[in-house]
Amino acid sequence: MTTRELDDYLRSRNQQRIDALRDRVITRREDYREDTAVEPAPVREEAADETYHYDEDEQLDEGTDFHSGLSH
Repeated sequence: MTTRELDDYLRSRNQQRIDALRDRVITRREDYREDTAVEPAPVREEAADETYHYDEDEQLDEGTDFHSGLSH
């Protein structure tokens, strides 16, 4: 082979290796995303006022200093 042919061959061979490596990286990244995908939590149908009762605030403050603020 002449120098020009050899350079073209080596350049082509290197490009093939680069392309193969890129394809492997893309495939592994897709596999990783599938393996680590988090499914969204199911949507709860109950409203906030059904899970938190506002009258609990008064019961919480009874016998505590939480309602007095930050002053000492």
